[in-house]
Amino acid sequence: MEKDKIGAILKNRIKECHFTQAEFAEEAGVSLASLKKYISGKIAYDYEILDNFATALNCSYDYLLGKSQSPQREFHNVSEQTHLS
Repeated sequence: MEKDKIGAILKNRIKECHFTQAEFAEEAGVSLASLKKYISGKIAYDYEILDNFATALNCSYDYLLGKSQSPQREFHNVSEQTHLS
């Protein structure tokens, strides 16, 4: 998925959670300027930032990356997912 599309998902989720961008940036531990770069697609997520964003927005990584339609975190049993016992 393109970084600007991921940024649009991030921007929408911030609004859904009733944060201003400044409030969310503080909650996620990034500067407002950096947040705007993530939203615009000028910089890519790293694992730590993705984790901070997902935690602050109470959603899954997959949702932020556009791989899931639902923001709900889903926990699966590893054996069910891998079909291993």
